[in-house]
Amino acid sequence: MKQEYPLSPRSLFICLAASANLIWFADAVLELAKVCVELEGRRTTYRLWWPTGVRKIGNLLKGRTEGSSFSGDAPSGDPEEVEQTQTHHDDGDEQAEQDAYDAMGGQRFKDPDARPPKNAGQRLGVAVFNALAWLHTPKAVFTFKYGLLSVLIWLPTAFRSSAFFAYDHKTLW
Repeated sequence: MKQEYPLSPRSLFICLAASANLIWFADAVLELAKVCVELEGRRTTYRLWWPTGVRKIGNLLKGRTEGSSFSGDAPSGDPEEVEQTQTHHDDGDEQAEQDAYDAMGGQRFKDPDARPPKNAGQRLGVAVFNALAWLHTPKAVFTFKYGLLSVLIWLPTAFRSSAFFAYDHKTLW
């Protein structure tokens, strides 16, 4: 005669795993609450904290810059310092440019007469240039291909003549 147990070991293991995960989650929530309480104690004034990307856009629109954000400037932003870092060798301009690159901490040397944009038109020009430069990156090419493919897949459901066929054959995901 075989004895039957009302609970199988498998269901007990599932309960053990679920309770262990619940304990782990509760510990994580308690740790997060402690960090929030500590942070609230350090910040005595109320302030709306924006993401850093929004702050950078606001600073760009206001004309503020943090240090030297342009790769052509010297680390201190002084064009005379760029000229002092250039040394002329017998090997030619390539060696001088490489020395200037190394002296500026790895920044590529550009025209020292070029200044950061100061008005809205110049900032718009820089933004358009950066946008056009981004269009040639692999990420942009992938984005355009993915967008075009998504539109092409969507088209059969949009036109009245092919919509019934598309819905009938489950083209909705």
